[in-house]
Amino acid sequence: MGKRIEYIDFIKGICIFIVVWGHSIQNLGDGNDFWTNPVHEFICSFHMPIFMLVSGFFFSKSIGKPLMQNIIRRFKQLILPCFGWSLVLVAINIGYMLYAGIIPSPAGTLKSLFMETFTRFWFLRSVFICFTLAIVSMKIFKKDTAAFIISLLLFLALPDNGRLHLDKFMYPFFWMGYFIHKYIDVIMKHRGKLLIASLILFAILLPFYQKEDYIYITGMSMYDYLEGKFVCYPPWERLPIICYRYLIGFAGSLFIFLLLQRVYRPHFRVIEKVGTYTLGIYTIHILIEGNVLSRFNLLDTGFFMFNFIITPVISILLILLCMGIIKLLEMTRFSSLLFLGKTKTVIMLLAICLIHVSCIKKVNLYQGDKDDGKQDNSGNNNSPQRQDIIVDTDFFYPFGNESQNYTAEIIINTRNTLPEEKAIKTVIPALKYNKSWLLMLTQDDCKQAAFSWTWAAINGKPLTAGYYYQLGHLQYEDLPPDIYYLGETLGSTDGSGNEVRFSFTTTLSPEWEWMDAKTQIYKGQTQEYYRFFMKSGLTWGDVKEMLNYGIGISIHDVNIDNEEITVNNLLRHYDIALNIIKEKLSGRGCKMLAKPSGIAEYITAGQIHSSIQTMTSNDGETICPAKTENDLKKVILNRGFYSIEDLKKEIDKQLQLSPEKRMAINVGVHGTDASWADLLLWINNNYGKKGTDNVWIPNQEEYYEYNFYRTHGTTAVTKIDEHKLRLTVHLPSEEDFYYPSVTVNLSGIKKEDITSLDAGSTVTGLSYSNYENGIMLNIDCRKYLTEHAENFVKRYEANPTDASAKADALYFVNMLKDSDKKEELKKRIK
Repeated sequence: MGKRIEYIDFIKGICIFIVVWGHSIQNLGDGNDFWTNPVHEFICSFHMPIFMLVSGFFFSKSIGKPLMQNIIRRFKQLILPCFGWSLVLVAINIGYMLYAGIIPSPAGTLKSLFMETFTRFWFLRSVFICFTLAIVSMKIFKKDTAAFIISLLLFLALPDNGRLHLDKFMYPFFWMGYFIHKYIDVIMKHRGKLLIASLILFAILLPFYQKEDYIYITGMSMYDYLEGKFVCYPPWERLPIICYRYLIGFAGSLFIFLLLQRVYRPHFRVIEKVGTYTLGIYTIHILIEGNVLSRFNLLDTGFFMFNFIITPVISILLILLCMGIIKLLEMTRFSSLLFLGKTKTVIMLLAICLIHVSCIKKVNLYQGDKDDGKQDNSGNNNSPQRQDIIVDTDFFYPFGNESQNYTAEIIINTRNTLPEEKAIKTVIPALKYNKSWLLMLTQDDCKQAAFSWTWAAINGKPLTAGYYYQLGHLQYEDLPPDIYYLGETLGSTDGSGNEVRFSFTTTLSPEWEWMDAKTQIYKGQTQEYYRFFMKSGLTWGDVKEMLNYGIGISIHDVNIDNEEITVNNLLRHYDIALNIIKEKLSGRGCKMLAKPSGIAEYITAGQIHSSIQTMTSNDGETICPAKTENDLKKVILNRGFYSIEDLKKEIDKQLQLSPEKRMAINVGVHGTDASWADLLLWINNNYGKKGTDNVWIPNQEEYYEYNFYRTHGTTAVTKIDEHKLRLTVHLPSEEDFYYPSVTVNLSGIKKEDITSLDAGSTVTGLSYSNYENGIMLNIDCRKYLTEHAENFVKRYEANPTDASAKADALYFVNMLKDSDKKEELKKRIK
């Protein structure tokens, strides 16, 4: 399944509006006057070429896949909707004929259905033909340049019969999209110059656009085969038109593509959403305009009113209507397939991919491996210099070496005489730190926003209103121009005054190569910010850094086409994905599955696969933590995709209940932005460390492990003498457990009575405080917690002026149990 590139959806959203606008001018006018309408000429000079460019932009992902599988899939996605809507159109025409007393013939009906399928929605047919010709050419010639040139020449040599002139005109633009994608980094490097050059060329060519230049008026061939005879045309009649049409199409589509890419900002969500429905909007609006709007003539309202007020407004309303119809069609599998070319989930014209190129370089901040620029032979720094690097963290918690089945012993020495042993009760509470309600967040689709928005907001890192960044940009201090900070980290406390930052789960896409993509570093470059545009998703370096801070991970989509989704295929891909995760994350496994919307087979396979222990879905089970008595293994936890306001209402609803009746709030989200950062800040200020401090926000892996320990773990107290008590906590674990940490409530002892706590070597983190009629102890048995904290201290020492690095160092050092090592680390943080 493909991953979206948001600026492509933005471009498609703008372009489908332009297409609908052009058709509105055509259908709401008077007869054939639209041919000479300058606004219509402007639109038609580039609107279909740029759509074909976008279709070709996605082509490279299909290269190398089985040929027939490729063609059949595209046939379903592109031709089947043409057939479906042609059925509707033919049915309407039959209704008109019957109303007029005419009985349609079966042969005529079938012929009409065939013609409508392959001519009415000509662009979808053209995408299919261009794709098929291109993929077959690549199969034969192997080299893209040879495949393009030879196939184009052979295609142009055919006559225009069967409306092939439309496809012949579109074909080079399909390849144009492919080559733009292939050389995207070079194009971005010179985008400003290309933008100006294409604008100038387009502006020069546009005034010469005439009625004869429309592809619908003048064909593409020097000859035709008509009524059994070849009819030839003088080269000087058509060749200049063909060349002009190609040239203005190239200039206009390149200019619009680069312009929209440049102005794109992540908050254009509405336009992006429109861009995900272009296939449906294209087909549905043609039917509505051809059968409804064409009955009206609004041309006499005046040139400006007609072209710039009436038709644009009608186009927007028509797009909204189309989207509503699409939503209805998506409600059933049959209508979604027949009219939208979709199978079990939403898929657009082609899969999305992204290319990163150039050299590989490992980053290690300990070694001072940060280069602000390269030096020439004279030793001068020629900044800025671009570097394309594969980023890695300067350290990574050794999850693969984590121990299992911990037994923690803590000796409690008291000032006063201890009560009788049987009077001292121990319990592991329903929620860690004795919090009264549970909130969890899972971010789907391996989104880059999980790093530069969600993780960054929680951990006091820079935020950016209009861009995205990666770990390498943080490491090299090459950040977007609009960064800002919340001014604090977000979390609650452990009940004894230590900060516990919020956590969340990010899904991964281990089978997609873009997780290995290079990060473009261009420190000092302020002319363009392409490196800060949203990429396909997280890189492994981003994921490793988030794991260092306690973020959880989950699998989600696997790289399999919808038509091939079976439980057995999913099980095979789960093995592949989980093995890649362990390899890329140095032994850190994954035990969680977040179900992709609408695909039940993912859950069925997850229940079978031995490594998947916890799952979440929007149709799962809503749990009440205080009443949960089982270990939740293989239980599918319910999650909701809330709006922010609805989530706040749900929080308020649960807090109206007594703690023992509160249901867990499990949130699913795709992209996050400033509004979600503000939401996390709001939770921090109202229910976290700056508010009532009653919420626990772990990732689902951590909550699952905690509940497992609570269910299967054991606690025992042994009174050694009148002033000494041994607490023994056994935490049995399973595969891929990484959070050996619990809260234990101990009755009959107050904090003021304790003279000292002596924890065994198994315990690495420890804090305690009064709780009800006793104390609470937060016990952490992570094997390498001390080394991990020291690594954050080293990071601070490498950047002593970085306030965030200092806050991180203190945060992790404060997790440790009291010891000489902890005091030594604290002294290093000045």
